[in-house]
Amino acid sequence: MVVLVTQLCNSQENPAIISGYIINVQSGKSIENAHIVNNSSKKGTISKRDGSFEIEAYIGDSLQISCISYAYYSTELKLSNDKLLIIKLNPLSIKLNEIVVKPKTWQQFKLEFVQTEWSAEQSAEIKIHGVKQYKGPLLNPAP
Repeated sequence: MVVLVTQLCNSQENPAIISGYIINVQSGKSIENAHIVNNSSKKGTISKRDGSFEIEAYIGDSLQISCISYAYYSTELKLSNDKLLIIKLNPLSIKLNEIVVKPKTWQQFKLEFVQTEWSAEQSAEIKIHGVKQYKGPLLNPAP
């Protein structure tokens, strides 16, 4: 991944507007709807159809870039003479085992899942990015 950083103001009192593009490192094509977040200010933006974006930042701020089907990327902004931030993301794919989808009726679904009794041992709480997900019954649901 190559990162070129736009020149920021010398003053640390006022943030600069960082302009840049998000592109696919393999194809060179722009990446639309990538999320760009300034970790210091907790403000973010989304790349446009042409991959372009603008975000306020200071020298030393950390930007994190994420997009579905691409590897996560993070960089610290440094003073540079370059006029544009170019971020190249690596495509990311996850190989899944075969999934067989079979048609079922609502009655079959209810019998196999909804009306199934789950023991405490069969239940599991799973956290994905800080969000609680459950398999089995909710023993103490939040209000």
